[in-house]
Amino acid sequence: MCFTSDPYQIAEETNKITRQAIEILNRYGLNFQILTKSGSRAEKDFSLYKKGDTYAVTLTFDNEIDSRKYEPNADMPEQRIKSLTEAKKKDITTWVSLEPVISPDQSLNLIDITYRFVDLFKVGKLNGYPEMERKINWRQFGLDAIEKLEKYRKNYYIKKDLEKYLN
Repeated sequence: MCFTSDPYQIAEETNKITRQAIEILNRYGLNFQILTKSGSRAEKDFSLYKKGDTYAVTLTFDNEIDSRKYEPNADMPEQRIKSLTEAKKKDITTWVSLEPVISPDQSLNLIDITYRFVDLFKVGKLNGYPEMERKINWRQFGLDAIEKLEKYRKNYYIKKDLEKYLN
């Protein structure tokens, strides 16, 4: 849960719909994955995770200024990163979605910051903003990301939108 909207929106604090959904999945022995831009709200449900469940966050920036500009309603990167460390302490499998990539340098830095407690990185690019996309050397970014991830011996997945620049 979920790629098209965030399961930990502000309403989750009172409605607890995501928590209820996790409880139902657990009742039927089903595993789940959470992908969110929230860290603090998601941590409240870590006690519900069992073996095979996965916690993931989207990371776009390594600083609060850019994050507030582009992701005004999301938790700041520091909060999301903290939630990854908390998940890992509880032996929860973790992954990071590095996209959209607006600043390749920041995305690469996020790998450096998080590799110790992230099990898998999914790396994409920026889509839907042709003017911004043209300013980025996607091939070089992809090669740099792969080099860094392999140096750290991390599992990774290059999304198709970025992969086409690597062939």
